[in-house]
Amino acid sequence: MFKRKIRTKLPELDPVPRKELEENIRDRDKFRKEKGKEYADMKRCAKESDVNVGNAVLLQQKKHDTLTPTYDPEPYKVVEKTGSQVVVQSPDGAKQYKRNVAHTKKFVTREQPGETKNTDTGIQTGTNTNSHTEDIIHEDTNKAENTDILRRSGRVRKAPDKFQDYVVE
Repeated sequence: MFKRKIRTKLPELDPVPRKELEENIRDRDKFRKEKGKEYADMKRCAKESDVNVGNAVLLQQKKHDTLTPTYDPEPYKVVEKTGSQVVVQSPDGAKQYKRNVAHTKKFVTREQPGETKNTDTGIQTGTNTNSHTEDIIHEDTNKAENTDILRRSGRVRKAPDKFQDYVVE
């Protein structure tokens, strides 16, 4: 009890050295906590955050009404990251905010159809020279070509017997 030696007149064996017993208990406790953490992380699908310094992120905002989006549409820049805390700077550079990484979302820009992204430098090149109608025509021809490929069923399709007295083309 409380690392004190008990004084008694009853005969007893020498106890296991206290230091070895404590080390075994600490090792077992650490192992079980790690095992429990792995299980909880697996059940919650927990993963490391991919937000780093210099990334553009969206900040979570409070809901004022049902039409308010979850994230502020303006991208903020990550200035500093310490553990799960990030310091972000507003787009105009006027304010800085400290937030947990869980309240941010990495901002990903969409590529335009005529643009290509150079993976070495991360710079987008090219311009979209096609007009809107040419894009639609191009998409329609692609859809027509892909419909034969996407067809999975090999069965013969025919009209129901009740429509045999009608002429169907």
